[in-house]
Amino acid sequence: MPSPYVIRAVQSRAELEQVLALQRRNLKQTLSEDERRTQGFVTVAHDLATLERMHAVAPSIIALHGSELVAYALVMPRECRELVPVLEPMFALIEQLEDRGRPLRDQRFYVMGQICIDKAHRGQGLFDALYQQHREQLRGRFDCVVTEVSVHNRRSMHAHERVGFRTLHTYEDATDTWAVVCWDWSTPERQHAPRRQEEQERSEKVLAAAGIGRWSRDLTRDTIVCDAISRVHCALPADGAVTPAHLWERIHLEDRERVWDAALRALKQRAPFTLRFRIDPGEGAPIKWVHLTGSIFHDAEGRVRHFEGISQDITAERQLEESLRQTLIEKNDSLQNLEIINSTGQALGAELQLEKLVQGVTDAATQLTRAAFGAFFYNVLDERGQAYMLYTLSGVPRESFSKFPMPRATRVFEPTFKGEGIIRSDDITKDPRYGHNAPRRGMPEGHLPVRSYLAVPVTSRSGEVIGGLFFGHPTPGVFTAREERLVAGLAAQVAVAMDNARLFQRVQEAVTSRDTFLSIASHELRTPITSMKLLSQHMRKRIEAQDPAAFTPERVTRMVEQTERSIDRLGRLVDDMLDISRIAAGRLQLHLERVDLGDVAREVVERFEQQLTEAGHTLTLRLVPGLVGRWDRVRLEQVLANLLTNALKYAPGTPLTVSLHARDDHAVLEVEDRGPGIAPEHQHRIFERFERLVTASEVSGLGLGLHIVRHIVEAHGGRIHVRSAVGDGARFFVELPLSGPPDVTP
Repeated sequence: MPSPYVIRAVQSRAELEQVLALQRRNLKQTLSEDERRTQGFVTVAHDLATLERMHAVAPSIIALHGSELVAYALVMPRECRELVPVLEPMFALIEQLEDRGRPLRDQRFYVMGQICIDKAHRGQGLFDALYQQHREQLRGRFDCVVTEVSVHNRRSMHAHERVGFRTLHTYEDATDTWAVVCWDWSTPERQHAPRRQEEQERSEKVLAAAGIGRWSRDLTRDTIVCDAISRVHCALPADGAVTPAHLWERIHLEDRERVWDAALRALKQRAPFTLRFRIDPGEGAPIKWVHLTGSIFHDAEGRVRHFEGISQDITAERQLEESLRQTLIEKNDSLQNLEIINSTGQALGAELQLEKLVQGVTDAATQLTRAAFGAFFYNVLDERGQAYMLYTLSGVPRESFSKFPMPRATRVFEPTFKGEGIIRSDDITKDPRYGHNAPRRGMPEGHLPVRSYLAVPVTSRSGEVIGGLFFGHPTPGVFTAREERLVAGLAAQVAVAMDNARLFQRVQEAVTSRDTFLSIASHELRTPITSMKLLSQHMRKRIEAQDPAAFTPERVTRMVEQTERSIDRLGRLVDDMLDISRIAAGRLQLHLERVDLGDVAREVVERFEQQLTEAGHTLTLRLVPGLVGRWDRVRLEQVLANLLTNALKYAPGTPLTVSLHARDDHAVLEVEDRGPGIAPEHQHRIFERFERLVTASEVSGLGLGLHIVRHIVEAHGGRIHVRSAVGDGARFFVELPLSGPPDVTP
């Protein structure tokens, strides 16, 4: 099979331009360190004018693959010394050297200015072919060829030695360490064989000292030839034949596909190759990393015959790389965490909306811990002061948790919700506290998988446990002491921010309550005042008109009664406002004495008799005599009066029942109407300030009556509640301990 390459002298300016293009692609500064070490490089860049002057003295040799220039070898006779000034020191040095006792200045020599082969065509014998073409073309004109090679460019050094070059001298300059090598054409090749053998042995010793092994793979046989060092590198038998199967067994399972693909690619491209892969020695021995480089060699017909290359143990290098990589990752993580903590801290200081605050914290903490998902379960207070739990999620949709009940005080969750400390588990399913949540005995079906678990309580400055931050991951051992510290620090900031948000919320509620109170109070106070003002204006007009008919006893009596009702209404409003002020300040005082609750009920009902009759009510009174307790008589009258007033407003014209009976050591007062009733979702609201189930245009009042009643009853150590259904009236229960409030001394 003929060679696909044409090797000849340069014939045109265009070919010189192609030489420069190939030169630029292989300059030392354009290649990576790995490429320089394994593929070789060129060190000097020329320009077209210089090449043209050199070409005029002696044409350089090139290799063509079709129309593509794929290799060149520059010819520099002594005449080029003046053409390329940068080469003057090299020519001066060469002329001072001797080859086997003969000064080079007395010999016909030229300098191989540079030899370069395109990466895709290396391993095809072009290096040797270029030099052979030199010898055939220039042997009659020159006795030898001299060149300089970087001693660190091992690929080039070996190639020159293989052709027949010998090292005459080595020296260092500011850029590298150089070897001046010479190929003497005047001596038969066989005279160089002992020298070559000596140099080969010396080269092998150098490789061995550097821990570099040599190997070759003969494709015509099922064997790999390895020296002792390569056998150690690849954990192969110390003696005996080595087959590709032996090596394949030692290559790490995860690297085999990559190695196989690289080998096929090298065969296809017929190019040198470099591999880094892991070796598994087996029997519990540690994994090693091997760096393998090789070239592909062909026969005269272009068929691939064998690979040849070197091996290096790079385990220590890889460990160092991994250590550096891990250090960089940790530093990057630390910087990222600082950015998250800083931005979260700024957000916590500025955010006063509780919902946004807790969601931002959950997102930040989940990111800091690298959890698969995070949750923040926290307690809030409703308008009755009762605590209930809410939660935010990060990393997963809310639907992942919404189908499950809130976490209970199980052995896993209880320490967090009680503020007893942080729980961090590499595998929560193996924790002795896990699985004691009957009836499930573990996570419910459909729950996100959790192995790594981290839970941190969030405790306020007052010691109140606000809630807990929880994080999960399906992989064991994800959370470390680092994540624990980060979340603990964040939890402390969260607690302060939530305290501030709660205070802000309370201030907002107080402002809203104030505005509501002022709005309602101004309306309610204006109504009786307006009534009295209109009545006064009417009387003034009648007086000015001297109308005696306007002042009959009947009319005067009605005007007085209207005025008294307005005054009474103003008085009740003022009393209610004073009571609210006392309640808010915690100064609602009781004047305790022995009180017969039946007598109180009869007296209050009698006072309301006219109003009840005018409103169309029928009232049934059911009293058990002798229910005497230690209470405040005036306040209990106020309780019953407010309940009856409430019935007059919301259940006009319906039958009313007031009953009194004993239950254990309590007196129970009941007021029942047959009005429209109260929906269950509204029943807790009616005991709060300014709460009315109809608008101010439908009923009058501040909406304080039942709120005051609740506080009076609770001040006595009792409780009030309602049973009702829409359309079925309402039944209010007042339960009072006969002994009176426990914290008040009679």
